[in-house]
Amino acid sequence: MGIMDKLKGIFGEAKEKGEHLADKAEDLAKAVKDDTEDVIEKAQDKFEDVKDKLEDKLDDFKEDADDLKEKAKKEMEEIKDKLEDKAEEVEPRMEEKKEEVEDKLEEVKSDVEDKVTEVKESINEKEEDVKEEVSESLDEAEEKLKEILE
Repeated sequence: MGIMDKLKGIFGEAKEKGEHLADKAEDLAKAVKDDTEDVIEKAQDKFEDVKDKLEDKLDDFKEDADDLKEKAKKEMEEIKDKLEDKAEEVEPRMEEKKEEVEDKLEEVKSDVEDKVTEVKESINEKEEDVKEEVSESLDEAEEKLKEILE
């Protein structure tokens, strides 16, 4: 009996120790698997939380951007309306000034025409006076010439 029984004993012990180690390894693997699943689950939960927060922030950002866009549109409309109001306010004054300028031009034109007419009349009068004086001088010269010749 000896060696075979000893070998059986050694193998039996080895088998028991192997089974025991296998059970421990299996328990350890299960614990690692459970811990890993917990970590993965926690990571997924955290990822979902972060994703939800980011989506909320993105929605808030989009809403803010839309609000700003609407506000800008309103302000542009208000500016446009103010400019149109100013244009409507200024236009009659411009028309009034245009009419004033046209009236003044008409006055100046009339004054110039009057002055030109006065100058023409004055020239015509002087021309008549000069003609009359020349005619008188010629008549006098003619008479004197007749006197001298007689």
